[in-house]
Amino acid sequence: MRDELAAAGIKSQILRRAARNKPLTPAQHWFNKAVSPIRAGVERAFATMKRHYGYRGVRYRGRSRNTCHLHLMFAAINLRRALVLTA
Repeated sequence: MRDELAAAGIKSQILRRAARNKPLTPAQHWFNKAVSPIRAGVERAFATMKRHYGYRGVRYRGRSRNTCHLHLMFAAINLRRALVLTA
């Protein structure tokens, strides 16, 4: 995936993983620590979508219905967050 992103001219923000007998370098560890807070904020919305709204995959045939369903789900998540943030 990193090679495909580089070929498209996109900077890779994919976290690095250590392998057996090959630990992360200090630069890779620093990169993971720097990118993780950004990623966590985005992943939280998807976790809410799966946990509270039971989303496991697309429900309908056709892109337009699934897009509408996702937009409504994200609107519900944002309204729920707004209640918490304003209280």
